[in-house]
Amino acid sequence: MTIEAMCQAWRSIHPRGEVLDLRKDAEAKDFISHGYDQSRLVLADELTVNPLIMEILNQVTLGGGNVTIIVSSSPNFVRSHPEHWINTLRRSHTGLLLGRAAREDADLLGVYATQTHVYGEAIGRGLWVVDGCPVGIVQSASAKFEAVA
Repeated sequence: MTIEAMCQAWRSIHPRGEVLDLRKDAEAKDFISHGYDQSRLVLADELTVNPLIMEILNQVTLGGGNVTIIVSSSPNFVRSHPEHWINTLRRSHTGLLLGRAAREDADLLGVYATQTHVYGEAIGRGLWVVDGCPVGIVQSASAKFEAVA
């Protein structure tokens, strides 16, 4: 499942929410100062260098606002760049480990004993982890629909 598909799913639940894609947007005026009632989504990846990401992470850590953050990164990048901002998110021990990462890289989110016999690997299948505890297996899918004339 791509970040774009997750963004579409989020927008269907929060049609009036605001999306900030730090992979593309250089500026995000007023994003931090918006009221706590408005749902907001932040998209980023390991290549995001926008300094606003740390300000947003600090706000979320302090419980500021209704903000969802979706970040995509390879486990190898996380392991080899301990100083990167993405490790601030990793320390929350909450996230979705897709594919083999559910077995091989679960320690990144504080899980040290995944049950591989329960987790059958399949495209789009992931392990949902909250506070370092596996809470369930997730199967995701995305599709692109085109209008037929």
